[in-house]
Amino acid sequence: MELEHHVVLVHLTELLLEEIQFFLTSHLQEVVLETTAMVMILWVRVQTEALEVQAEELED
Repeated sequence: MELEHHVVLVHLTELLLEEIQFFLTSHLQEVVLETTAMVMILWVRVQTEALEVQAEELED
């Protein structure tokens, strides 16, 4: 009887770990995508500002 309880507990623990892993993986992917988007937006802003500075220098 005690062995059966142990086996069930181990199985439930494995299922819980799988769910935790799935949640963390999904959440991590979301964070990576959001961070990548923010970096790309900042890169575009920096490039735009650099082009504006170059345009001003050419006008002078």
